[in-house]
Amino acid sequence: MKGTVYNTIGFVLAILLSALFLFAAFGKFTAEDPKMLELMRGKNGAYVLGSIQVLMVVLLWIKRTGVLGVLLMMAYMGGAIATHMVDQQDMTPPIVIEALIWVMAFFRFEEFSSRLFKS
Repeated sequence: MKGTVYNTIGFVLAILLSALFLFAAFGKFTAEDPKMLELMRGKNGAYVLGSIQVLMVVLLWIKRTGVLGVLLMMAYMGGAIATHMVDQQDMTPPIVIEALIWVMAFFRFEEFSSRLFKS
């Protein structure tokens, strides 16, 4: 029972986070806002960030590379938190997303939970 519930929670969180990252990537690929493009150093910067987000989602869903996808998501959101801190923006959204990534990793990948609880 525990395994099925854990798998379901991890799967649902993975779907939600994947949708979030793909939606953000789509926004970067179609960016027309000059202020946003200036922050990302032009269209090329937006395309690079969008491509990284798509890559992270693809890696997350490939069984063999799922842990790498999670680690890249964690690193990406760490950078987002740092950027928000430097620009004195509200850090709550990237922190919440980072926490959801950790929770998803705990439930979806046994490697994370077994390291924490030695089970």
